Amino acid sequence: MSKVPVPASSELSPDVRELMDAINRVEDWRGERISYSEVPIGITNPTWCVTVGTKRYFVKIPGKGTEKFIDRDLVHLANIKAAEAGCGPSVAYWFPDSKVEIFEWLENYVACNWRHAYKEEIFYGMIDTIKKFHDTNVDLGKTLNAFDQTWEMIKLSRELNGLEPYDIERAEWLIHRIEEAFYKDGIELKPCHNDTYIINFMYNEKTKEIRMVDFEYASMGDISYDLAIFSTDEFYEDPHDVLIIQRYFGEYDHRSFARLKLMKLVSDIKWGMWASVQAQTSNLDYDFIRYHGWKFARLRSHWYDPRIDSWINLLNKKPLFW
Repeated sequence: MSKVPVPASSELSPDVRELMDAINRVEDWRGERISYSEVPIGITNPTWCVTVGTKRYFVKIPGKGTEKFIDRDLVHLANIKAAEAGCGPSVAYWFPDSKVEIFEWLENYVACNWRHAYKEEIFYGMIDTIKKFHDTNVDLGKTLNAFDQTWEMIKLSRELNGLEPYDIERAEWLIHRIEEAFYKDGIELKPCHNDTYIINFMYNEKTKEIRMVDFEYASMGDISYDLAIFSTDEFYEDPHDVLIIQRYFGEYDHRSFARLKLMKLVSDIKWGMWASVQAQTSNLDYDFIRYHGWKFARLRSHWYDPRIDSWINLLNKKPLFW
């Protein structure tokens, strides 16, 4: 753990220099005893724990290159609304010019991992937390649904000469079919997190409360996408997907199940191509190429499901009989 104040210096790494700049801008902290340590948990931004006196804060520095696909002003709005709804951490400070955001530390919370994902009460709690954000009904001011995001990542990856899987044409064909079916079935726009990955849930073991963090990809979108990312990133399959639908909607219905399943395919394509973009732009010490391969390997295990056509037909209102 390092102590501050330390003047910004060319001898410091760029990440630490940016942190120093942020610390020095908070007037409330001047004259206080301050220390900091890196929080190496995210794969989008450099993140830090800053202790001021006896109080801790979480400082997020925008990751290099993320300005290409992250609207930080929208992210800040999503963070404010999530905090107000009780499903996100409180925002302490925000700098519109640098886009640095500082949060009150979620004391007694731990970042969830895959062991938490298979504990029943936490599983249901994460679904309830996702729904709580959807139900805020705030207009985030930007519509960027799952298909918009996926096509954007494919486009960015190609512009950056990123890694492209050998079967990308099949992936694009699949997105087109699913997108057409969703637009025909209808998309109800709600505020969505769009990155319901397991480590973006924080769990309080004392109170059993759950919060979501990292609203970087938030936008107005379709709730099926949030549920799909949650399912595919936590490695859930049919039995859990049925429970997800039952918990979220209060009862099971085949249409919602079909939408969830189809969005799981879209999710793996989007995040696989996101990893290609990050591999070309990020300075984080993370193997994005491996992440890319992981996403497309799982996609290939799912896209041969014989039920895909029946799910698409269901959304297209195509009758079973003639």
